Amino acid sequence: VSLRIFSAYGPGLRRQVMWDICRKMLRSDEVELIGTGDETRDFVHARDVGRAVAHLLDRAPFAAEAYNLAAGEETRIRDLADLIARALGRTPRVRFSGATRPGDPLRWQADLSRIKSLGYEPSVRLEDGVAEYARLAMGQ
Repeated sequence: VSLRIFSAYGPGLRRQVMWDICRKMLRSDEVELIGTGDETRDFVHARDVGRAVAHLLDRAPFAAEAYNLAAGEETRIRDLADLIARALGRTPRVRFSGATRPGDPLRWQADLSRIKSLGYEPSVRLEDGVAEYARLAMGQ
């Protein structure tokens, strides 16, 4: 069994886009982010990752199957930045550089049909996970 985890986030995250946005917004009211802001990612909270692993151990046939794990929803990076700003209680001016990095996908959304066929459903809404992550980031 193989589990392909998409954009995971949660307590302890110290890299990737959510951490970068939080860190920049806590340091300044002027934030520059790489990209256009229209890139999408499919986020999954660490609690859902743990639940999915346990679920697969209980229910997945032990065959050479690969399962995608995410929320199954695309979120634009500019929308993620807005969610994070609200969760932090900030109103930063966010600017996107327009630059893209080679190898970074413009759109990224998981097909959850295989893992859902085993009865798994993600449970942490992005808004709730971002609010929790922002509270932790402010406490550091």
